[in-house]
Amino acid sequence: MESEEPDHSESVPEGDGGGETVRLFVELRKRQKGAFSRAQALEHSISDKVLQRRCRARQVQRVHHGVYVDFTGPLPWETRVWAAWLAYGPDAALTGATALRRFGLEGDWDDGAIHLAVPHTRRVNRRTGVAVRRSRDLASQLHPTRRPPTVRLEVALLTTAGQEPATARKAAILLDACRQRRTTPQRLLTELESLSRLPGRGLLQQILLDACRQRRTTPQRLQTELESLSRLPGRGLLQQILLDAAEGVQSFLEQSYLRRVERAHRPPSPSGRSAS
Repeated sequence: MESEEPDHSESVPEGDGGGETVRLFVELRKRQKGAFSRAQALEHSISDKVLQRRCRARQVQRVHHGVYVDFTGPLPWETRVWAAWLAYGPDAALTGATALRRFGLEGDWDDGAIHLAVPHTRRVNRRTGVAVRRSRDLASQLHPTRRPPTVRLEVALLTTAGQEPATARKAAILLDACRQRRTTPQRLLTELESLSRLPGRGLLQQILLDACRQRRTTPQRLQTELESLSRLPGRGLLQQILLDAAEGVQSFLEQSYLRRVERAHRPPSPSGRSAS
């Protein structure tokens, strides 16, 4: 069960501003899941002295240099996202697995680190729990409305796939997003044209070009033809792949799950053999 979201109105630091300033600061912190920067606190009449006093009283905790949250205890993932962006913003943007998770894309995304991109000309100071990469033309890769700033879905998919060492994993990331109908191979190819320095770009392009080819047959028709090719090398593996496809398996990840989990845990058949 997820923990309740902290009430960000309970730990409002006292400052020199009036009630309207306090209200605006509460709303800001709610939008940012409790995170705020020193600069934002100063803009709302919260002095460094007040922040230090609140930290000592354990009413506020510092997450990064110049970045705080208005509650104590473990940080929810969304709060970590905002705190990381505040530490590097405003020209930083969410990217990679962090962006994919915020887009709501299904997948086993890494939540150990918050992934950010910054302009290529920036010097990067490393901070705990944040993975930062420098990117050329970052401003042209941003989603128009996302807050905090986030690269477009296709950019996040391609950069994430490009960092994977295994070809099957690269294909799984891209094709599973297409299976979820969040993008298409054509849109990914178009985006890939602008990412000329992306690692493994040629292989990603080939994966997407293959995905764009029209379906000219079906698993059932191929299985029928395979029956007549009894001496074909690798016939058993081809038959298993077609059986998977006939069961509705549409991705590398689904195929792995089917073989390693579902079939491995099926009860034995009456003959004593595992169900195939």
